[in-house]
Amino acid sequence: MKYPKAVINTNAIGHNLKILKSIEPFAKIIVNVQANAYGHGLVEFSRNLVGRADAIGLTRLDEAEIIRDAGINTDIVLLEGFVNVVELFKINDLHLSPVINSYEQIQLLEQYHEHLSAINLWVKVNSEKSNLGFAQNELESVIQRLIRINGIGSISVLSDYPTNSNPNKVDLHRFITKNVVKTIHNFTYSSTTTWIKPDSAVYGVNPDHCDLSSLGLVPVMNLETVLVQVHKRQKGDKIGYGSIYTVENDTYVGVVAMGYGDGFPRNAKVNTPVLVNGRIVPLVGRVSMDMLTVDLGPVLQDHPGDKVYIFGDKQPVEQVAHHLGIKNLTLPALLTERVKHEFN
Repeated sequence: MKYPKAVINTNAIGHNLKILKSIEPFAKIIVNVQANAYGHGLVEFSRNLVGRADAIGLTRLDEAEIIRDAGINTDIVLLEGFVNVVELFKINDLHLSPVINSYEQIQLLEQYHEHLSAINLWVKVNSEKSNLGFAQNELESVIQRLIRINGIGSISVLSDYPTNSNPNKVDLHRFITKNVVKTIHNFTYSSTTTWIKPDSAVYGVNPDHCDLSSLGLVPVMNLETVLVQVHKRQKGDKIGYGSIYTVENDTYVGVVAMGYGDGFPRNAKVNTPVLVNGRIVPLVGRVSMDMLTVDLGPVLQDHPGDKVYIFGDKQPVEQVAHHLGIKNLTLPALLTERVKHEFN
């Protein structure tokens, strides 16, 4: 193997969901699988949610169609809803549950309700964290307007908690769930079901500014690759495109099969940690399309073909993301289709 691969631990998916359900035992769970399941592989990851999650969340209609074509019938919440009647009819045909966040969408439902078959809706309430949805004081009138439309099934209410703005003052469980949804049964407020949308925790990744390690969550992805070459470099040698890095002492430099063509950030800083043969070594030089270089130290102990861990259970994604200056779950989401996925 001379290319990076994302090894997906399917047991970890079930393990993490079990922990989250134990925190909110009477809640139902929506798992976001947008952006190719944050780089974890849309179809196979979604397939591993069948029987484990109560619904999955997506933003793109074409991704939902891919999931349905794969024979996955789990409820799908389309988080950005629809923008025209063509999308509305497609949503109806695929048995999706769209999020309603504008009056234009309501008008389309009113105009074409005769063509709909008990479509389930989620009404988005805007918060300081989101740019979509209705103001809280509009909610009751919006729901009453939707109730009058024939062809509508259930109506649910969705809002985002702006937890990242002040994480130290937020209850841990609320931080995990991030979104609370109350389903309105029979179009009344009297009976509700709570849903949680834990996002990063399902993938075994800490939310930004929050440490959930005490819960025992397990990283679902291990991103690994190999050393392509190891060679001796002298003090004063230049490394990488643009010769931006100067070797400070005689050392061995390893060339790793991972680059920005695979989704590793091109602007990664020197000293970004990489795990080689059980020890952390620093990134040196500029990341190229297919390769990056690391300082292996003055003693020759690594060889071409040795395994390299970019992040995972042996090298926390949070640590790497911190050095890169990006959000924790953004790092796996950046992976391109060149990266092979292996589910086990």
